[in-house]
Amino acid sequence: MPEKLVSLEGHQLWNTLSKKQQIELGKLEVVQVMYSYAWSETLACYFFNRHLLTLNPDSVEYRFLIRELIEEFRHQEMFGMAIRKLERVPVLPTRIHKFFGNFTVRYFPPSLVYMSVLAIEMMADIYAKHLRKDERVYSIMRKSSELHHIEEGRHIFYTEAWLKKYTQDASFFRATLYSVVVLLNVYFMRTLYVQRNFFEQIGVNKPDEYYKAALKNYH
Repeated sequence: MPEKLVSLEGHQLWNTLSKKQQIELGKLEVVQVMYSYAWSETLACYFFNRHLLTLNPDSVEYRFLIRELIEEFRHQEMFGMAIRKLERVPVLPTRIHKFFGNFTVRYFPPSLVYMSVLAIEMMADIYAKHLRKDERVYSIMRKSSELHHIEEGRHIFYTEAWLKKYTQDASFFRATLYSVVVLLNVYFMRTLYVQRNFFEQIGVNKPDEYYKAALKNYH
């Protein structure tokens, strides 16, 4: 993981860690990021399948969505392989995360689910951009990010079409609601990325202090 993406980097406590601890924290967090993103993609696929049931199997949108689902499932497999290579175990979502994730994709209107999916894709793209460009990052991580970027690029037409569909005639209230949903999803994923037990695993004396500092420092 590039240092600039590690939760504690830039905080004064970062310099109290040894280089080995810094590297280990980066590994733990990049595994957590990949797992969290793969989990969120699984939720997105649930939503896509739900939408698929409303389409004519002969339509262009249906065929395109089938292709996107195939690629999203492949991404999950790819991230799983990268996690195994790094030999670190991610922290699973809490009951609260699972409840809100499942409730969103099952009961929210399609426009709000789409904004949720888009927000998470944007976050993932920012991480991937830094991973691809930093030559100090493990080669498998850079390659995975590159492949993911290429395949996501093929979805851009569909993404833009849906974005136009939901925002073109959106009222002020609706547009504001979209913004709130995006911010909530950014916060939601943020609570998955930074984990207290990572600081226990790297062996700091006061893991709670480091965890709280990382939460405030992470942006």
